[in-house]
Amino acid sequence: MQFDTGKEAMSFVPGPEKSALPLYSIDVHEIVEYSREAVVSSLNSMEELSVTNGAITSSYWDWKWLFQFDGNLLTIDFTCMGDNDGLWGGSNLTGVCTAAEIVRIWNHFIDSGMTAVYLHRADCRMYTLTEFTAEFLTDDMQNL
Repeated sequence: MQFDTGKEAMSFVPGPEKSALPLYSIDVHEIVEYSREAVVSSLNSMEELSVTNGAITSSYWDWKWLFQFDGNLLTIDFTCMGDNDGLWGGSNLTGVCTAAEIVRIWNHFIDSGMTAVYLHRADCRMYTLTEFTAEFLTDDMQNL
């Protein structure tokens, strides 16, 4: 399945350690906090990602990564939690990608110890990796 973030906004966000499903962001009151350094380190260590902006700036808000796979381009940005620049607030996804490519990036977060990362969609639905995979990962499974 192909996703076009120009038509539907999506982002990776920190969420609760455990929650009743389905989960919507308006129902979230507590989240696992991830430091900005941990998230930047995780994204920088992913082979398919290249830093397009951020390495030369001191502001975490300016960091951006480009994901290129099978002709698709996806930009991942960086936001901080409110006024607290020490915590990751999420990363918006911009571009076109498949469900398998989203899962590939998501698995990297999990492999980096960030197990409470959710995919947040425009309707405020927050997906766990298991939910997202069951609903959207079909024929592109072989691309993982």
